[in-house]
Amino acid sequence: MYELTSSEAATLLAILAKDGGGEGADVAASGIPTSTFFATRRKIYDAGWLTDRYVPNPWAVGVRAIDCVIVTPGPAERTRLVAAWSRRADNVLLWSGLNVLFGLFFRTEEAAPPVDGGRTVTVAADTGSLPVYFDYSRPWSRFIGVERDTGYPRSLGEGVAPPMRAPLSGVATLCLQDRTEASPSPRTRLWHSPSDRSRSEERLVEKGVVRSRTFLNLETLPSYERRSLGEIVFLTGELRSGTSSPEVLGALHNDCHVSPLLLADDGRRMILLALGQTEAGAARRTKLPRAAAPVTATLASRLRDLEMTIEPTGSVGKIVDHRYDRLFRSEPAGSAVTSRGVTTPPPGVRG
Repeated sequence: MYELTSSEAATLLAILAKDGGGEGADVAASGIPTSTFFATRRKIYDAGWLTDRYVPNPWAVGVRAIDCVIVTPGPAERTRLVAAWSRRADNVLLWSGLNVLFGLFFRTEEAAPPVDGGRTVTVAADTGSLPVYFDYSRPWSRFIGVERDTGYPRSLGEGVAPPMRAPLSGVATLCLQDRTEASPSPRTRLWHSPSDRSRSEERLVEKGVVRSRTFLNLETLPSYERRSLGEIVFLTGELRSGTSSPEVLGALHNDCHVSPLLLADDGRRMILLALGQTEAGAARRTKLPRAAAPVTATLASRLRDLEMTIEPTGSVGKIVDHRYDRLFRSEPAGSAVTSRGVTTPPPGVRG
């Protein structure tokens, strides 16, 4: 069984810490020769261990709310939900585990919520918070035992005041390059690079209207030192009075040495996704404890009505995986996408 080398692990960390394709990543911080870094980066992307996506600032492109949904349906209901969710133009992510369906919907005001049941957290520009949005840099840093600044946590749609007249066509052009099917403007490499962007597109990235993000593909990633990030933890709970998501994040990070890859709340309910490591090649679940303090006790003091489902990484199918290009394409009725393939802008925003 192939295992990651130390150079590959360090290169992965350098790219995830840079977060945006590894072009101009801090090679010196990786501790490996420059020529080795560039050769290893190509291998990593060719092997499918990393994926780059252009992620639009949702509030700058007309998104009214982001729905994070976890359901545990029966077989018949699962089939129906997978078909219904994956047809929606606002569905940008749909993961299906042995027990859990997890979906993300960048919903416009014209679209209906995706589901009445299940566990749903809805974040808007002025309600709720999304302090961590699929940031794998710190979890990977901790996994390989390298303590360094990785830029964690990365959020979504925060920290930048979106322009009132966002040029949506430029955002669409970038996001459509990430389509899995043939693209009219294919990239010359698997990772994002500033050299592939026009000056106007680069300005959109600089202003935070759209960001280049790098995501780790756990299902294809080999083990490292006989360990794997072999579990995804899906957790929800009700925030106790006076508790906020940033406080929960700080407690997990500082007390437990656990860094969630996703954390969202609507002011009342919180959804958290975290990674667990397992012994590589074990015939049964053999979780390797790494937390400095008990995670469950830390969460229970800040959340009530905890619900947690643990899925083996290899069992989680990515039916829709960070497909933000779907927001800019013609789709069935119910989406806010025009026949020209550009999301209908909100009042005051011109495409």
